[in-house]
Amino acid sequence: MTLDELGREKLGPALAEAGKVVDGFGREQVGPAVEKTGKWVGEHPAETAMIAGGMFTFLFPAVIYSPVLAIFGFGSGGVTAGTCLIFPLFSLPACARRC
Repeated sequence: MTLDELGREKLGPALAEAGKVVDGFGREQVGPAVEKTGKWVGEHPAETAMIAGGMFTFLFPAVIYSPVLAIFGFGSGGVTAGTCLIFPLFSLPACARRC
């Protein structure tokens, strides 16, 4: 049996049957679940926004935390030169010497 014959006789019908099963599952199970989800989202917009925001923060934390850390003077390599955080680090030994 050649690969072409195998594809026509065995694989083709098996894939056609698998497609029918997946289509039936989608119509019977997924369709009603999507409708219920859409209805719940319409009835609970605030909860939906909170869930979506939490998922976004979980999946893409750098989008939220990188700008916040940059505001406080942190960069990818640590404390950024010329920011307000760098001055207390250098002035601390001078303060200790004065005491």
